[in-house]
Amino acid sequence: MRKASVLFALLVMPALVWAQASGGPGSISILEVNSDERGGVGQGASASVAPGAPAPVLPRFVTGFNQAWWHNRYGGGWCSFDEAEATRLVKACHDNGARVLRVWLFEGLSPEGVVWDHDPRSRPGSTNRTVPTGIDERKLASIEKLLTIAESQGVLIYLTFFDGNIYSFKTDNFDRRKDEWWNVLNDKYGAGTGFLQNVVAPIMKIAARHRGAVFGVDLVNEFNALVKNWWFEDRWTGGLAFIRKWRTAIRSVADVPVGVSFGHHDAVTTMLDRRVPADAVDFYDFHVYDNSGAIPSAEKVRQFAASCGKPVYLGEFGQSSSAFDDALQVKTTEAFIENARSLGLAGAFAWRLSDIRPGFNGEARFSFEAFGKWRPAMETFKRQSAR
Repeated sequence: MRKASVLFALLVMPALVWAQASGGPGSISILEVNSDERGGVGQGASASVAPGAPAPVLPRFVTGFNQAWWHNRYGGGWCSFDEAEATRLVKACHDNGARVLRVWLFEGLSPEGVVWDHDPRSRPGSTNRTVPTGIDERKLASIEKLLTIAESQGVLIYLTFFDGNIYSFKTDNFDRRKDEWWNVLNDKYGAGTGFLQNVVAPIMKIAARHRGAVFGVDLVNEFNALVKNWWFEDRWTGGLAFIRKWRTAIRSVADVPVGVSFGHHDAVTTMLDRRVPADAVDFYDFHVYDNSGAIPSAEKVRQFAASCGKPVYLGEFGQSSSAFDDALQVKTTEAFIENARSLGLAGAFAWRLSDIRPGFNGEARFSFEAFGKWRPAMETFKRQSAR
C-alpha cells in the first residue's frame, strides 16, 4: 500500500486559490534545464508559462479518492484507456462529494508509454534504456481525455509521476531497470533532462490547457522510501535537488502546484522534521493507515499545518487490517476525515476508490467499490464531504 502524504490549507483565507508564482528570479523553462552531475538547475533563464485555464478555487477542506491505476493495471492502462470506466469513476467522485481524484502516470520499473534511446555511456556494452526520447501519443491523448471528463464533472485530477516503492520489486531485470531510473532521478547522461523535455513537458502542456481540472503534481509517491533505499546520490541532498529541479521545470510550463508525498511508518516524522523544506514544494502530502483513524503526533501535525505556510493533505488514508470489513471501513473513514479537518489540514483522500476484480485480492479491503457494489463507507464519505 501507499502510505503517506501531507498538504495544508491557509486557514486565514475563506478559500485557497492554487495560483502561485512559478519560481521567481532564476526559474527556467523546462526546455532550458541544464543537466549536471548534482541534478541542479541552471540559473538565469526566465520562465515561460504556457497559457491555460485559470487555477481552480478550493474550499478550506477538500475530500477525494485515490484510484492510482486503471483496471488494476499497475504500470499501465493509459495506452488502452477505458474512457467509459474513467467517466464512471470521475462521476462517482462528483456524486459523492469528492473534489479530487489521484491517478498515477509512471509507476513501476517499466511504465507504459515511455520511449527510450540507448546510450553506452551508462555502462560499456550495455543495452540499457538510457535517455527518454518521447511519450506514446496514445498516453497523451488519454490524459487529455481524463482531464476533459474531469472538467465536465467539476473534479480535479491529482497527477502522480513515480512510485517510491519500486525498490521492492525484485524482478529478474531489477538491476538494469534500477540503473535506468537512477539515471533519470539523478540526471545522469542526460536521462533526467530527457525525461523532463520529452515526457513531462508534453503532459504539462496538456495540463496547462486544462488547468481548471488539475489539482497538482506529486513527483514521487512516498518519496521517503526512495531516499531511504539510496535511489538518490547523497540521499536527502540528492533527493532535494531532484525536487527543486523538477518543480521549477514543471512550473515553467504549467502553473500547477508540485510536491512529493511521504509514506510508511515515518511519513509524519519525515514531514515534521522538514526534510523537504517549504520553499521546495507547493504543498505537503502524507499517508496514514490505522484501524482507529488516528493521525500520529496529532498536536505536532496541527502546529505544522498552522505554521508551514503551505497546504497539508492527508493524501492517503485507510485501515491497517488485512480484513475485508465494511464496519471497519466506515469507522476509519469517519475518523480520518474528521481528524484531518480538526487538525487544520487542507483535505483528506481515501485509498482507494474502486477495485472491480472478482474474487479475493489485497486491494479490495481498501476499496469503496469492491465485488461489484459500492460499500457502506461511501455514504459516510459523502456525508463527511458535505460538511
